[in-house]
Amino acid sequence: SDLSTNSMLKKSLARLSSGLRITSPADDAGGLAVSMKMQSAIKRTETVISVVGNSTSFLQTQDGALATAAKVLERISELRTLQNDPTKSTADKNNYETEFDSLQSQLTNIFGEEFNGVALFASSASSLAVAVTEDGDTTVNISQAVLNTGEVSNIANSSNALSSANVSVGAITTAIQNVATLRAANGAQNSQLNFAAELDRKST
Repeated sequence: SDLSTNSMLKKSLARLSSGLRITSPADDAGGLAVSMKMQSAIKRTETVISVVGNSTSFLQTQDGALATAAKVLERISELRTLQNDPTKSTADKNNYETEFDSLQSQLTNIFGEEFNGVALFASSASSLAVAVTEDGDTTVNISQAVLNTGEVSNIANSSNALSSANVSVGAITTAIQNVATLRAANGAQNSQLNFAAELDRKST
């Protein structure tokens, strides 16, 4: 009949204009349900890629802070050596102490740095679970690294002079090694996220 033909023509035109085989539940109820589930999974995967990207940025920001901490400690190491130079005047050594105090403040500021309101560093072992699959079953843990501890903490919080035992060359060397270890862990977590992101991109 003309009515039936007209209805079929409308369906065909709707499919052609939308590019979709299913434009209404009447076309294929079961197929529509499958399509909706797939679309939902694709949207979740796209969101996971975004979350992984944010987490990668968190780690990159954290590594930047750790790199700065390492440079601060390296300068403190230089100052510590200069303090032992017998050709330096008392005024010179006082200037080194002033710079040391400033570097201590810089270290303390790094301890409190944040990424989008989330602490980059924690006072005790802590991690953030990042879902790397759309079903949320697979996660990668990224660390809120513990920086304010051990020799790094002793150096940053020492109220003693640069020439004191608390700021010995050995203490500074250990502190620099501690920061290097944190940077290595950061790099490993970043690699895990990069691999996860690559798999997610291939699945979309």
